[in-house]
Amino acid sequence: MAAIKVDSLFGGVMRVVQWSEALSVGNGQMDADHRELFGLLERLRLAVQENQPEPLRVEILGELVRFSEKHFRLEELLMARAQFPDQALHRAEHEKLLAQIRELYAKVSKGDLPLSLSVFQFLYGWLARHIEVKDKVLASTLPPHAPD
Repeated sequence: MAAIKVDSLFGGVMRVVQWSEALSVGNGQMDADHRELFGLLERLRLAVQENQPEPLRVEILGELVRFSEKHFRLEELLMARAQFPDQALHRAEHEKLLAQIRELYAKVSKGDLPLSLSVFQFLYGWLARHIEVKDKVLASTLPPHAPD
C-alpha cells in the first residue's frame, strides 16, 4: 500500500492539498472525480487558513457535500455494473460519510460549529484513506475506462 502524506499543522499553517498519481485508482472517471474532490478540499483549506468569510467557507463545504453525493452515486453505479462483491460495505461507508458531512454542513451553516482546521483534517483524512483502502480495491475490478 502506498503511503499517504496526510496534511498536518506545521507552525500553524497547513500544507497544500494535492491529488497525486500515488492516489490513482486506475479508473479515469473515478480519478477525475477524486481530483475534483481534492481541489474542493484545497479551496476549503485556503478559506479556513486565510480566515476568509464564513459564508464562503460554508459555500465551499456545500459544494464538497454535493460533489461527494454525485461521486458516490457514480461509484455505486460502477459497483452494480461490475457486480462488485463488497458493494454493501462500500455503500455503507459512503452513507456514513455523507451523514457525517451533511451534519457538519448543517452545524456550520447554522453557526453551531466553526469551520476549523480540525474539520478540514477530518475530511481530508477520510477521503485519502477511503481512496487508498476502498476505492483502489473497487477500481481493480473495473475496466480502466468504465463508462459513465
